[in-house]
Amino acid sequence: MIGTTSDGSSTGANVDAADTASSSSSALPLGSSEAAAEDDSSTASEGTKFDLGGADLPPDDCPAQTFCAAAMPAKVAISGMTPLGDVTLDHALFGPGKCECFSIEIGIQLVLSSAPVEPPEEGNPTIDRLDVGILEAGPGPQEVGVQLHRDGMFENGDAIVELTTWPREPLVPDETTRVTGTIELVTAGWTLQGEFDAPLCYAVGFQIPCE
Repeated sequence: MIGTTSDGSSTGANVDAADTASSSSSALPLGSSEAAAEDDSSTASEGTKFDLGGADLPPDDCPAQTFCAAAMPAKVAISGMTPLGDVTLDHALFGPGKCECFSIEIGIQLVLSSAPVEPPEEGNPTIDRLDVGILEAGPGPQEVGVQLHRDGMFENGDAIVELTTWPREPLVPDETTRVTGTIELVTAGWTLQGEFDAPLCYAVGFQIPCE
């Protein structure tokens, strides 16, 4: 289980990669990275409205999972060339995967953008956005798939992501719950790379089928 203590209990705090050199974790494959929500009752911090990503509100036995931090530009510096032109991304959010309840153990959807993200199920053609599907919340580099959205077009690519910190379960619904790390595109024609610091936003999570 991702982010557990040595006795098996979870603390809800963030995990630093330097403290987990001898630990390992696993995750299921990501489902769709595009959100398709119908309920818009959740409200992000600073008054931004978001629908929940990938599904309607969680069942009654799930914890409250509607928090969304503001997409802050601090500590996010990603730039480089792409098939759609030169791109600079300085905002970031992350959302966990969901079957019945959202859980980081299912995976992570990282959204890097050139401005604060609008409701993700609609997209926003006026900003650049890179969707990153991370399979495993844990230490070490991992190859992931990405999709860049720009001016109504999109391009897929592959990247190497290495997380430096990630949260434990249960997730604390505030801006201290963050995923940090580095990303480097490895597909020919891309030079996009940099660092990210992404706070929690359930609205950018993703849905997978429950088995």
